[in-house]
Amino acid sequence: MCRDIVTRRRANRASIAFGVVPIAIGVASANLIAIAIGVVYTVGIGSYIWAVVPANLWRQLPQLHSEQLVAVSDEGVTTGEARASTRTDWDHWSKLIERSGLYMITRAGSPARIVIPRRAFASAEEEDSFRQITARHLPT
Repeated sequence: MCRDIVTRRRANRASIAFGVVPIAIGVASANLIAIAIGVVYTVGIGSYIWAVVPANLWRQLPQLHSEQLVAVSDEGVTTGEARASTRTDWDHWSKLIERSGLYMITRAGSPARIVIPRRAFASAEEEDSFRQITARHLPT
């Protein structure tokens, strides 16, 4: 999640794209030094944005690693953590995606999603109840 947030920022993508400029200049002028500078910059800033920034974000925002709660009912989906919760109607969501170890409730044309690991269910009956409720409201 942190990596998604970081890589979507225009400034971070622009920083990586900025490294392409010396590479292009170096290729156009056959200047190996410009190419090397561009490659080193692009790899360095890309690695920093990919690895260091999300780790810092994770440490700075404890709500990202606090217990997350999800409750589904015929009225909608409630998500929350210790300090806040939000309920959304089913018409906000468009699809349930089921994978081997998780469920994802998604919204078409939007990065919005709720990820529910299968291990979050206390029993098979609880998981069956979740699947029945979501089947009434969402296509799979």
